[in-house]
Amino acid sequence: MKYFNSLAVLLLLCVSLITGCKKNGEPIDPLVEPSPYIGLWAGTTNAGDSLKFTVSDVQGKIMLTGYDVDVKMKYNGNNITIKQKETNSSGYAEVVDSKVSYKLNGIDINFNFTSPTTLVGAYKGEFPMPTPTVIEGTFTAKKK
Repeated sequence: MKYFNSLAVLLLLCVSLITGCKKNGEPIDPLVEPSPYIGLWAGTTNAGDSLKFTVSDVQGKIMLTGYDVDVKMKYNGNNITIKQKETNSSGYAEVVDSKVSYKLNGIDINFNFTSPTTLVGAYKGEFPMPTPTVIEGTFTAKKK
């Protein structure tokens, strides 16, 4: 009888673990580790501009869901800073093979996660101004 009670408790525990649920009601897989890329990333461009990215799990896909970028540039002989900050709970771009490719207002942005705490990337394109201005550079960021 003791053996049966122990087996019943163990079986109940296993069923509870297997049928546990996430917030959105989908079953969790106890064998799947959460992505190390999920979280807030902050860094700078080679020109010293600040940037932040948010990476989230969106229905099982690892997605870029937010950005906050300050771009300093010369325009008509003046130094200007353009601030861009957006979030999208559905995501802008998926992380595939530790890489993200995204187009933001005519600027191609590509980055690679080189470790669970570091990413490196590059951007290039025409910034939508009255006179198109080409910007390009590289950036690095660390997980916060």
